[in-house]
Amino acid sequence: MNIRVSQCEVGKFNLCGSELSLSFYMSIYDGNTIVVRDGVKAQLHYSGEPDDIQYFEDAVENICDVFERCAKYAGRVWSSTDYFAQCMTFASVYQENFDQITAEYVANRNKDIERKIERLQRELANDSPLDSNLYEISNDLIRAEIKKYTKWMDGCKIELDQVKEGTEKYANLTKKIEGYQKNIADFTSKIIPQPVENEGN
Repeated sequence: MNIRVSQCEVGKFNLCGSELSLSFYMSIYDGNTIVVRDGVKAQLHYSGEPDDIQYFEDAVENICDVFERCAKYAGRVWSSTDYFAQCMTFASVYQENFDQITAEYVANRNKDIERKIERLQRELANDSPLDSNLYEISNDLIRAEIKKYTKWMDGCKIELDQVKEGTEKYANLTKKIEGYQKNIADFTSKIIPQPVENEGN
Protein backbone atom coordinates (compact mmCIF):
# COMPACT_ATOMS: atom_id res chain seq x y z
CA MET A 1 0.00 0.00 0.00
CA ASN A 2 1.08 3.56 -0.61
CA ILE A 3 -0.10 7.12 -0.19
CA ARG A 4 -0.51 9.34 -3.21
CA VAL A 5 -1.57 12.95 -3.67
CA SER A 6 -3.87 12.90 -6.69
CA GLN A 7 -4.61 16.63 -6.67
CA CYS A 8 -3.07 19.69 -5.06
CA GLU A 9 -3.72 22.72 -7.20
CA VAL A 10 -5.39 26.10 -7.39
CA GLY A 11 -8.08 26.60 -10.02
CA LYS A 12 -11.70 27.44 -10.75
CA PHE A 13 -13.37 24.40 -9.21
CA ASN A 14 -16.65 26.06 -8.21
CA LEU A 15 -19.10 25.65 -11.10
CA CYS A 16 -21.25 28.45 -9.70
CA GLY A 17 -18.48 31.05 -9.57
CA SER A 18 -15.20 32.19 -11.08
CA GLU A 19 -13.19 32.49 -7.87
CA LEU A 20 -9.93 30.59 -7.49
CA SER A 21 -9.72 27.95 -4.78
CA LEU A 22 -7.48 25.11 -3.63
CA SER A 23 -8.50 21.52 -4.25
CA PHE A 24 -6.59 18.75 -2.48
CA TYR A 25 -6.99 14.96 -2.52
CA MET A 26 -4.72 12.37 -0.93
CA SER A 27 -5.58 8.67 -0.80
CA ILE A 28 -4.24 5.30 0.28
CA TYR A 29 -3.82 2.97 -2.67
CA ASP A 30 -3.52 -0.77 -2.93
CA GLY A 31 -1.76 -1.10 -6.27
CA ASN A 32 -3.52 1.41 -8.52
CA THR A 33 -6.85 1.37 -6.68
CA ILE A 34 -7.95 3.54 -3.78
CA VAL A 35 -8.63 1.40 -0.69
CA VAL A 36 -12.35 1.21 0.16
CA ARG A 37 -13.81 0.01 3.47
CA ASP A 38 -17.56 -0.56 3.74
CA GLY A 39 -18.08 1.58 0.68
CA VAL A 40 -15.99 4.47 2.03
CA LYS A 41 -12.73 5.57 0.42
CA ALA A 42 -9.54 5.95 2.43
CA GLN A 43 -9.14 9.51 1.23
CA LEU A 44 -8.50 13.01 2.54
CA HIS A 45 -10.03 16.05 0.86
CA TYR A 46 -9.70 19.77 1.44
CA SER A 47 -10.99 22.82 -0.37
CA GLY A 48 -10.08 26.34 0.62
CA GLU A 49 -8.31 29.58 -0.16
CA PRO A 50 -5.51 29.54 -2.77
CA ASP A 51 -2.93 30.53 -0.13
CA ASP A 52 -3.76 27.36 1.83
CA ILE A 53 -1.71 25.38 -0.69
CA GLN A 54 1.37 26.10 1.44
CA TYR A 55 0.06 23.64 4.04
CA PHE A 56 -0.34 20.81 1.52
CA GLU A 57 2.74 21.00 -0.72
CA ASP A 58 4.57 18.40 1.39
CA ALA A 59 1.43 16.54 2.41
CA VAL A 60 2.86 13.07 3.03
CA GLU A 61 5.74 14.37 5.13
CA ASN A 62 3.28 16.52 7.14
CA ILE A 63 0.52 13.92 7.25
CA CYS A 64 -0.66 14.66 10.81
CA ASP A 65 -1.18 18.37 10.12
CA VAL A 66 -2.81 17.63 6.76
CA PHE A 67 -5.11 15.01 8.30
CA GLU A 68 -6.25 17.47 10.98
CA ARG A 69 -6.98 20.21 8.44
CA CYS A 70 -8.93 17.81 6.21
CA ALA A 71 -10.90 16.39 9.15
CA LYS A 72 -11.84 19.88 10.37
CA TYR A 73 -12.85 20.83 6.84
CA ALA A 74 -14.95 17.67 6.55
CA GLY A 75 -16.70 18.52 9.81
CA ARG A 76 -17.93 21.90 8.60
CA VAL A 77 -18.69 21.31 4.92
CA TRP A 78 -22.08 20.25 3.56
CA SER A 79 -21.76 17.64 0.83
CA SER A 80 -23.36 14.49 -0.52
CA THR A 81 -19.95 12.86 0.08
CA ASP A 82 -19.19 12.00 3.70
CA TYR A 83 -15.69 13.45 3.80
CA PHE A 84 -15.43 12.92 7.56
CA ALA A 85 -16.08 9.19 7.17
CA GLN A 86 -13.39 9.14 4.48
CA CYS A 87 -10.96 10.77 6.90
CA MET A 88 -11.70 8.16 9.57
CA THR A 89 -11.28 5.34 7.04
CA PHE A 90 -7.99 6.87 5.92
CA ALA A 91 -6.75 6.99 9.54
CA SER A 92 -7.81 3.40 10.21
CA VAL A 93 -6.20 1.97 7.06
CA TYR A 94 -3.07 4.07 7.64
CA GLN A 95 -2.54 2.79 11.18
CA GLU A 96 -3.33 -0.84 10.32
CA ASN A 97 -0.85 -0.84 7.43
CA PHE A 98 1.65 1.65 8.78
CA ASP A 99 4.73 -0.54 8.35
CA GLN A 100 3.91 -1.45 4.75
CA ILE A 101 2.98 2.12 3.83
CA THR A 102 6.16 3.44 5.45
CA ALA A 103 8.39 0.87 3.73
CA GLU A 104 6.95 1.66 0.29
CA TYR A 105 7.16 5.40 0.90
CA VAL A 106 10.80 5.16 2.00
CA ALA A 107 11.67 2.99 -1.02
CA ASN A 108 10.05 5.47 -3.43
CA ARG A 109 11.62 8.42 -1.62
CA ASN A 110 15.08 6.83 -1.81
CA LYS A 111 14.68 6.16 -5.54
CA ASP A 112 13.70 9.79 -6.03
CA ILE A 113 16.70 10.96 -4.00
CA GLU A 114 19.01 8.71 -6.03
CA ARG A 115 17.67 10.17 -9.28
CA LYS A 116 18.25 13.67 -7.93
CA ILE A 117 21.79 12.76 -6.87
CA GLU A 118 22.53 11.35 -10.33
CA ARG A 119 21.20 14.52 -11.95
CA LEU A 120 23.26 16.73 -9.61
CA GLN A 121 26.38 14.65 -10.28
CA ARG A 122 25.89 15.14 -14.02
CA GLU A 123 25.50 18.86 -13.45
CA LEU A 124 28.66 18.97 -11.32
CA ALA A 125 30.58 17.11 -14.04
CA ASN A 126 29.44 19.61 -16.65
CA ASP A 127 31.97 22.45 -16.78
CA SER A 128 29.73 24.43 -19.12
CA PRO A 129 26.11 24.06 -17.93
CA LEU A 130 24.93 26.98 -20.05
CA ASP A 131 24.25 26.63 -23.76
CA SER A 132 27.06 28.26 -25.75
CA ASN A 133 25.21 28.13 -29.08
CA LEU A 134 23.01 31.18 -28.66
CA TYR A 135 25.20 33.02 -31.18
CA GLU A 136 24.19 30.49 -33.84
CA ILE A 137 20.50 31.27 -33.41
CA SER A 138 21.22 35.00 -33.43
CA ASN A 139 23.39 34.74 -36.54
CA ASP A 140 20.81 32.63 -38.37
CA LEU A 141 18.17 35.31 -37.74
CA ILE A 142 20.57 38.05 -38.85
CA ARG A 143 21.46 36.17 -42.04
CA ALA A 144 17.76 35.71 -42.78
CA GLU A 145 17.33 39.50 -42.58
CA ILE A 146 20.37 40.05 -44.80
CA LYS A 147 18.99 37.57 -47.33
CA LYS A 148 15.63 39.36 -47.31
CA TYR A 149 17.11 42.81 -47.91
CA THR A 150 19.49 41.43 -50.54
CA LYS A 151 16.56 39.93 -52.44
CA TRP A 152 14.69 43.23 -52.33
CA MET A 153 17.80 45.15 -53.37
CA ASP A 154 18.46 42.81 -56.32
CA GLY A 155 14.87 43.25 -57.43
CA CYS A 156 15.27 47.03 -57.36
CA LYS A 157 18.52 46.80 -59.34
CA ILE A 158 16.83 44.73 -62.05
CA GLU A 159 14.00 47.24 -62.19
CA LEU A 160 16.49 50.15 -62.20
CA ASP A 161 18.15 48.81 -65.34
CA GLN A 162 14.81 49.23 -67.13
CA VAL A 163 14.17 52.80 -65.94
CA LYS A 164 15.48 55.95 -67.55
CA GLU A 165 18.12 57.73 -65.51
CA GLY A 166 17.09 61.14 -64.19
CA THR A 167 13.42 60.24 -63.73
CA GLU A 168 11.61 60.33 -60.38
CA LYS A 169 11.21 56.54 -60.42
CA TYR A 170 14.95 56.15 -61.02
CA ALA A 171 15.67 58.37 -58.03
CA ASN A 172 13.20 56.47 -55.81
CA LEU A 173 14.70 53.10 -56.78
CA THR A 174 18.21 54.40 -56.16
CA LYS A 175 17.14 55.63 -52.72
CA LYS A 176 15.61 52.21 -51.93
CA ILE A 177 18.77 50.42 -52.99
CA GLU A 178 20.88 52.68 -50.80
CA GLY A 179 18.53 52.00 -47.87
CA TYR A 180 18.75 48.25 -48.41
CA GLN A 181 22.54 48.47 -48.63
CA LYS A 182 22.61 50.30 -45.30
CA ASN A 183 20.33 47.67 -43.69
CA ILE A 184 22.55 44.87 -45.02
CA ALA A 185 25.66 46.59 -43.68
CA ASP A 186 24.02 47.19 -40.27
CA PHE A 187 22.93 43.55 -39.94
CA THR A 188 26.30 42.27 -41.17
CA SER A 189 28.02 44.23 -38.40
CA LYS A 190 25.82 42.47 -35.84
CA ILE A 191 26.98 38.94 -36.75
CA ILE A 192 28.60 37.38 -33.68
CA PRO A 193 31.96 35.66 -34.28
CA GLN A 194 32.12 31.98 -33.40
CA PRO A 195 33.55 31.56 -29.89
CA VAL A 196 37.04 30.12 -29.67
CA GLU A 197 37.01 26.85 -27.72
CA ASN A 198 39.32 26.57 -24.76
CA GLU A 199 42.10 24.07 -25.48
CA GLY A 200 42.92 23.46 -21.86
CA ASN A 201 46.11 24.06 -19.99
